[in-house]
Amino acid sequence: MGNVFTLSFYFDLGVATATSRYTQEKIRSANRLALTISSICLLCGIFACISSSKLGVLLMCVSVIYASLPLLHLLGVSTLMRLCSAVVLPLTIYVVHSSIATSVQMPLPGFTLIQLAALPFPWILFSYKEKSKLLPVVVMVVSLLFLAQQPVNILGISMDKSLLLSAGFNYFTYGVAIVLLCTGLFMLQRENLIFQAQSQQMASSMQGQEAAFKETQDKLNTYITEIEQSQQANQQRQWASDGIALFAEILRRQDTTDLYDTLIGQLVKYLKANQGGLFLIKEEEGNSFLELKACYAYDRKKYHKKQIQIGEGLLGQCMLEQDIIHLTEIPNDYINITSGLGKANPTTILILPLKSNESMEGIIELASFRIFESFEIEFLEKLCESIASSVGSVKIHQRTRELLDQFQMQSEEMHAQKEEMRQNIEELEATQEEMRRIQERLQRKDEESQQMVAELTGIRNELETQLTEKLSEAEGQKARMEVFLKTATDAILFMDDQACITACNAATETMFSYKAVDLTGKSIAQLLQLPAEANLIQHLQENIKTKRSNWIEYNGKNKMYGSIIPVELCLTEGQVNEETIFVMMIRDISKRKKTDNEAQKTIGKFQELQKAMQESLQKMNALKVQLKEKEDLLALKEEEIKTLKN
Repeated sequence: MGNVFTLSFYFDLGVATATSRYTQEKIRSANRLALTISSICLLCGIFACISSSKLGVLLMCVSVIYASLPLLHLLGVSTLMRLCSAVVLPLTIYVVHSSIATSVQMPLPGFTLIQLAALPFPWILFSYKEKSKLLPVVVMVVSLLFLAQQPVNILGISMDKSLLLSAGFNYFTYGVAIVLLCTGLFMLQRENLIFQAQSQQMASSMQGQEAAFKETQDKLNTYITEIEQSQQANQQRQWASDGIALFAEILRRQDTTDLYDTLIGQLVKYLKANQGGLFLIKEEEGNSFLELKACYAYDRKKYHKKQIQIGEGLLGQCMLEQDIIHLTEIPNDYINITSGLGKANPTTILILPLKSNESMEGIIELASFRIFESFEIEFLEKLCESIASSVGSVKIHQRTRELLDQFQMQSEEMHAQKEEMRQNIEELEATQEEMRRIQERLQRKDEESQQMVAELTGIRNELETQLTEKLSEAEGQKARMEVFLKTATDAILFMDDQACITACNAATETMFSYKAVDLTGKSIAQLLQLPAEANLIQHLQENIKTKRSNWIEYNGKNKMYGSIIPVELCLTEGQVNEETIFVMMIRDISKRKKTDNEAQKTIGKFQELQKAMQESLQKMNALKVQLKEKEDLLALKEEEIKTLKN
């Protein structure tokens, strides 16, 4: 409350209700002007009381009115306060001037100057934007100035003419005019300075806002750039994912007859390249070289040689170093991209090794008129690993098929040998019949018979020794076979034609959490999710033909954890002692890349051991037959000798 009656509080009356800083300054100017005019009117009223009490009271009332005008702001009528401030002073000056000028019958120059000094006050109180209020006030002030030229005694007072024409009175009125004029000029200058400061402040604020806007714009541009880069990266990842899925479908479904042609053709189209070639490693007589298996829009004359040795040319160097070769400066005579209108050198050559788990399978060479992007090269690196793995699987399948064909051919040879042995037995029976007919001659040749008995005894001992050696060898083969089955990482099962398990290895127990004794005699459906069909073997064989692949995918069932295992299985068929057996290899495909090489070695060892086992069994059966024949012959000889002796 101590600050209520200070000048600053008085000058700030009504400022809080203004909506703009410009209006606030106008209100402050109106309050200052009201206080100034109130003071001047009070001073003039005191001097006027000397000659005319009525004039002095009028001026003191005007002083009180001006001093009270700022209180109108508290009522919320700031515009009315400014109108009153602009109107009351010119009207008072006109009334006083017109009333006292009648005493001399002419306008007084001092009062005329006072009226002229009051002309700037409307512009102090109102802005040019408030034309509806400013123009009427200006018109009124100018009109009062002209009306004062014809005095009218409005107040009805009479003053001494000599006083009005005296130099002191004129100096006093001139002083009041000068004070009013200086007050108006001072306020106009002050408003001008305030508005200049506000303009500078607004300019600084606009510069700050412009800098902030520019910074915001830079951040927005940076953000847009990051979004575009992110979108581009997402598009590149999506492109790579679609490509991996596309070529995985090609590698899984295509037949080996046109697999490589389809693969290289789709790869060139997908990368929007111009030429491409697929070279695979081939071995002949212990020599490894690269052979062109498939090409797309390729100049075959460039590779007229059937063999590209390791280390020969860029392809051979890539094979030797097992690393990517990316050329952007192509020699003129290296390769041309031709069409019906002509030929031209490519812009870039990209040579990629087909490598999976440090095992090289071949080379892919691509030529294009455009430079390959880094994300395309990364995509090709991943794709080449998949292609190498598939090529390795195809080679394993082909080798397995060859071994199966060889096994069937050996089985047919065994049947032929059995027929030959049957004929030999018939011939032996004929020989025995002939021996019966020569019993009489044997009696005469007792000594010769005894010698023959000794020879036969030696032969028998020799045959027994050979049989023992063959049995020992067969047991060794069997032990190696058991070691192989125990150490193999893939599950290997032997089944009959009803898909019942006759034997399995340790990997089967580990993979499915069953014991071998529990699986013997059980259906293969115990381990795999198979449809409820009568002939599961036929179902598996038809499924293999449908998939066009030796390996097909199924879901396995783990007994211990109750979980589903994604597996890949291969089913082969063979004949052992005129009995059809089925061999199934089951592979956990979640670790396919790590186990490809091991599976290849396992299959090779398995086939070799199986072949050795079959050979051992054949030899052992043959020795048994021979031994039996010799024993029968020896027994017959001994009986004949005994008969002759008797």
